[in-house]
Amino acid sequence: MRARIRRLGGPAAALVVTVILAGCGNTIAGTAAPASSVPAATTPSPVQTSSDAATVASTTDAASAPSTTDAIRPSDTATSADSSTANPPVTSGSAAGRSVDPVAFADRLQKAAATVRSLVGTIQVTSSPTSVQGNFSEIASGGKVSAVDMTMFIDVGGRKVAIKVRIVGGKAYLGGDQLLTAVGATDKQWALVNAKSSNSTLRGMADQLDGYLNSASTDQYTGYALAARTVVDRGPDLVGAVRTEKYDVDVDVAAAVRSMKGSARRSMETLVTAGVKTLPVTLSLDRSNRLVQSVTHLKAGGVDSDTVFRVTRYDTPVSIKVPAAADVYTG
Repeated sequence: MRARIRRLGGPAAALVVTVILAGCGNTIAGTAAPASSVPAATTPSPVQTSSDAATVASTTDAASAPSTTDAIRPSDTATSADSSTANPPVTSGSAAGRSVDPVAFADRLQKAAATVRSLVGTIQVTSSPTSVQGNFSEIASGGKVSAVDMTMFIDVGGRKVAIKVRIVGGKAYLGGDQLLTAVGATDKQWALVNAKSSNSTLRGMADQLDGYLNSASTDQYTGYALAARTVVDRGPDLVGAVRTEKYDVDVDVAAAVRSMKGSARRSMETLVTAGVKTLPVTLSLDRSNRLVQSVTHLKAGGVDSDTVFRVTRYDTPVSIKVPAAADVYTG
């Protein structure tokens, strides 16, 4: 089991984490981060900073990081969709089957992304014999992600591993008993991802996650739209309790490499190397053009992979803290 975890904690874990972060970090665009619901409007205070282990990123002074249970609350989506007329739906249900201009579609997504202050959601990846289920919280401002807190449950052929990822204060931390055991940090709660670490797994992760927050934004799906060969309105769709408009986006992967940055671009470059030319993505948007759900099907190297992002709440109080120094392995 330990050998399996070591292998998972290397390139495989790095790939899973970065792919998920790439999707999540840019999902706010319609709120792609694992699909969504939009809660009643709140007025969060500016992002907080602290020199100790207190809250480093928060949408409100009193907010506390949502628990795994609280992070998944589909019922919240029923009242979260905003009917604002300032940013109306790109098309109406009556236009189902009609082609949509990719540039105009991207503009709508970008404007919606810029208004997002936080999002909470879920992610599911299925690629036999591996599957991933997780939940996450993100804090954003002006279309930029400032902090991420994520828990993933990875099943590889019946072997299950739980991994936690926290990116805050410009640094990335990994948690989870099995991963910490694999890197020799059983007495700690977190391991710092460091390019100078004596541990090869953490060094590899540092390379994969390098500059994530500097490039992570809420507009990955805007990038998809700009690189799209076609965007087709498929009409109204109900995601959970949220009424959405569904769009099929046929992404030109090579064009996406040119239009995207950071981790999102690296993900697209990986697809190009694997010989993938087009990436079919289905986006379900709420009335404010925020992403409620993204479904991606990828076939490469004889492997089929399905990824579903769902945002269950927008602009809800979220607090993401820098782990206490005594709890962090830095070797």
